[in-house]
Amino acid sequence: MKAKGVMTYDYLWTMFQPGSLVYSRQEGQDRLFKLQSGRYGTDRDGNPVFWLMMQYVDFDGTKFGTQKLNLHIRAYNGTRAITSLSSSPLEFHRNKEEMQTTLIERGSKIEAFAGVHYRAYEGMGWRMSPYDQKEKYSVKGRIVIDTYGWNRFNPNNTVYVHNLLRDNAASEDDAVVHSRASSEEEYDDDNDMDGGMPVDGESPQPANETL
Repeated sequence: MKAKGVMTYDYLWTMFQPGSLVYSRQEGQDRLFKLQSGRYGTDRDGNPVFWLMMQYVDFDGTKFGTQKLNLHIRAYNGTRAITSLSSSPLEFHRNKEEMQTTLIERGSKIEAFAGVHYRAYEGMGWRMSPYDQKEKYSVKGRIVIDTYGWNRFNPNNTVYVHNLLRDNAASEDDAVVHSRASSEEEYDDDNDMDGGMPVDGESPQPANETL
């Protein structure tokens, strides 16, 4: 089925290998994630789904680090084109090299905007509604890019990250310490589950984590 570019729901697990890159469109944007693990389960409404527990890089206002995001693929009958799934391994993308290059360039722009910046912007933005849901709205004018300020004045929507580990620049002794820390920061299925089901969306801020 892989050779023909199709897959059944029952064998989705054969495509998603831990550590591989997964492509998905989120909020209208192309995204790449590093897969932590996958499992069959149910969504909040009890519908069968295949969960993907993934990791990506984000900025918390002071440092870059990793965040977790849980996505799912709803159950379906028969076979489907792998590229038609809501999330799929990057290796099956029609233009994977071009996609990877584009997202690396976009990541460089995001890195350049770390800290506080004043810019002019015209396009779409989002804000939290009174029902705690994201709402889109049009933006035209001067804006401030300031994640640290966002966290300070919007504690309910704080952006937090886990530390990035730089094993390639460490000594052998440091590498052992990093290896242990990495094991501790691996995806904890028990802590990121809600009644046996992965929590949909970004993980909440840990109680012991401070800004």
